[in-house]
Amino acid sequence: MRHLLSVSARLLPAIHLRRGRSLVAVLALMIPAHPLSAQEDAPYPAYEEAPEAVAVIPNDLPATLLLARAKEHHHEDAFTAEVLCVRESFLGGRDSLRGVFQSGPAPGERRLTLRGPADGFEWWSRDDGAEQWAREGVSGRLRRLAPYSRKKPAFSPDISYEDLARLPFGYLEDHRGAQRARAHDSAVVLRLAPGGALATLYASLEAVIGRDALLRQVVFTGNGTRPSKTMRVGRYVATPAGAFPTEIVFASADGLSSTRLYLTMLRQETVRDKADAAGGARPRFAEPHWEAGRGVNDR
Repeated sequence: MRHLLSVSARLLPAIHLRRGRSLVAVLALMIPAHPLSAQEDAPYPAYEEAPEAVAVIPNDLPATLLLARAKEHHHEDAFTAEVLCVRESFLGGRDSLRGVFQSGPAPGERRLTLRGPADGFEWWSRDDGAEQWAREGVSGRLRRLAPYSRKKPAFSPDISYEDLARLPFGYLEDHRGAQRARAHDSAVVLRLAPGGALATLYASLEAVIGRDALLRQVVFTGNGTRPSKTMRVGRYVATPAGAFPTEIVFASADGLSSTRLYLTMLRQETVRDKADAAGGARPRFAEPHWEAGRGVNDR
């Protein structure tokens, strides 16, 4: 305000107001042409400060070959698995949820349903996470997730919506470079530069791949947007389409929370039986109203 008064004190003597000319013309001379110039003296930034861009890592041949080999060994086809989720936190204690995690049948589609005595969670995704819907609580409202909401925790502080769209091996794809960092007797550690939405959450990733070319652990280094954490794959089961994880553990870097996911792959007959039993036990909720033209089957 003091700035405007000082400017007006200098401009008014030089302006000769004539009959019919309004004071609006005088004030127009004092308003900055660019909106940011009016915020230069503000005590807060004009826009939210974005995290620093992740530096690209030059690919080396050993890391590239190992990632390609790991991708061939992991299960990437459609699946339906029964899920037991065990959540532990320093403040909230321990509880568990049960449900079904489904990938497919169309490429890029996923659905997760979890239920507990006093809690529940449902999540749908299409186009590899480009369109996501979620319902929190036993009878919560179905809502479509905005892009910025996908960075937030889902049903656990250690698992975000971006994690759900990538489980279990999507972290090895869409990176901005990979290098072999170090090697042990039983595993090789690769340093990855995250790409896409992960680049706004984490500064770097470290993937631990065993000598059997199976992913054992991913260490996420936070950039301030999300805290650091670790994902560990405890056990695998062999399937005709590749190795399928049966135990995935997310743990915060400070050790205050962790989430264990125990997965049991279901055959199609078992899936239908469980769906019929679930439909008779509780009322069915409405499905998401998918955006026209975005689904794989709509193209």
